Amino acid sequence: MEQPIFPVYQPGDVIQQEYEIHKILGIGGFGIVYLTYSRSTKSVFALKTFRDDFLKDESTRNRFKNEAQVWINLERHPFLVRAYFVQEIEGRLFIGLEYVVPNECGLNNLDGYLKEWPISWELCLRWTFQVCYGMEHAYSKGLRCHRDLKPANIMIDGNMNARISDFGLAGALRVPSPSEKIYQAWQDRGNSSTQTARWFSFGTPTHMPPEQFIDPAQCDERSDIYSFGIVLYQIQNKGQLPFLAPLARNETPSEQGSFWSAMYQLHVKARVPNSKSPLNRVIKKCLEKDKSKRYQSFHDLRVDIECLLDEKTIKMFAPPQRKELDAWELNNKGGSLVSLGRHEEALKYFDEALSIAPWFVEVLNNKAVCLKDMGHLNEALDYFNEALDRDSRYLPVLCNKASCLALLGRFSDAIGCCDEALEIDACCFEAWANKGSAFVGSSDFSGAIECYDKALGLFKNAAQVWYKKGLCLQASGRSREAIECCSRAIEINPREKGARYTKALALSSIGDPEGAYLVVSELLQTESSDAMAWFLKASLEEEGVILKVVEIGLGSPPFWYTRRANC
Repeated sequence: MEQPIFPVYQPGDVIQQEYEIHKILGIGGFGIVYLTYSRSTKSVFALKTFRDDFLKDESTRNRFKNEAQVWINLERHPFLVRAYFVQEIEGRLFIGLEYVVPNECGLNNLDGYLKEWPISWELCLRWTFQVCYGMEHAYSKGLRCHRDLKPANIMIDGNMNARISDFGLAGALRVPSPSEKIYQAWQDRGNSSTQTARWFSFGTPTHMPPEQFIDPAQCDERSDIYSFGIVLYQIQNKGQLPFLAPLARNETPSEQGSFWSAMYQLHVKARVPNSKSPLNRVIKKCLEKDKSKRYQSFHDLRVDIECLLDEKTIKMFAPPQRKELDAWELNNKGGSLVSLGRHEEALKYFDEALSIAPWFVEVLNNKAVCLKDMGHLNEALDYFNEALDRDSRYLPVLCNKASCLALLGRFSDAIGCCDEALEIDACCFEAWANKGSAFVGSSDFSGAIECYDKALGLFKNAAQVWYKKGLCLQASGRSREAIECCSRAIEINPREKGARYTKALALSSIGDPEGAYLVVSELLQTESSDAMAWFLKASLEEEGVILKVVEIGLGSPPFWYTRRANC
């Protein structure tokens, strides 16, 4: 049985002194969605995070970030839920999404409406055309396949418009919808279809086309059309599914495997039940077993439905007008590209945003951060200074400028910049953290520890600050305290490699090489290509080798990206 998911954050918590948690919107198989308020952009949005076990290796995390960027690249469209950014905070990946407000009955997705609301013929057509237009737009922007089109992922906003959500996330995570044991149970039943499976099936078995059970990599637009055919059938039949096997009696792998196997057979062999709906023929074509016989695009599907209707009705569902992106949207897109390491692309969006709004301080800040990450420190400093000329009290710029000055070796200037920020807001976490890093650069470890303590008093779950404090303690000969700090960092973020390195060094320093060896070995189980971990392991295997803290390095101080979720 899968372990239950518990919220990492509770209402009232503040993530990185930026995102105020107001409510937990939902807990599902992938993770948790929070309703948040952004202090810097004064906007409300949904912040979606994911289970740690789904994103434990670097290749999966990178694939997820890239798939999330595909969703962000879909940009603004009236029939899509907008994805604003993807960001990694304390080792967890988050996607910032448009929040679709529920109606007075608490409904905001098609799944809820199917269960609770009578759906008229006109409303059915309205949503059908809107989904088609939305998917046509998504494919025009480079989407390969949604892979999880179902009522729960079709949001309904306050104007009764359909808004498609969760683009590509199931495919990005490649999460087995049956667990590994369930999948094995499915194989043990002798289902020949699994002999060609390339990885676990993922998605929702009631809405998956036959090919998705076998090889999700081969899914394309026609696979989404099949899933939407299931949705259309449900809309026309009060939520009833065309294919449904007897539900599993419990959560054992055998029972779950039987359900998946039975669902696969239904999708492969079962006929679509006849319906009195005017869309009966359309639905059956969507649900052809052979994808070459289905509609080949959502455009083809929409045109076929238009042929069933009179001209007056068609005009009611005219396509939406496209609009150019605003500067704040270009800024968000550039910031997300920076988080993916695609700095050259990001610079183009920042430059385009500045051509529209040269006064936009947040864009100047983000462009400077991008240049800093690329190693263009003096150029970055020029943009930080330009931003401060426009708004001398803008904290993100002051903090990021301090980070840049520290990288240039101008530690006293960096400390002065942090002090300016702290005069404006004595509770600025980033200023205290960056000031600590500047003290480290000038070899003032006691000053750094004092600053890190101030930062941790403001944000107790800052894993990197715990690690850096531990590093300073180790450099000061306070190894036992360093171990405690590093353990805390690892508890918050198991992917904090620097904390593991430092903990191993500290354990070795107090005469516990076995403990140090265990810490490094645990790291190598998930980071098998980590050169520093192999170096530490080899060093620990050589009797009498003294490991030095200077081998680790201090990393970069924290910085801020600034985004707007709306104008």
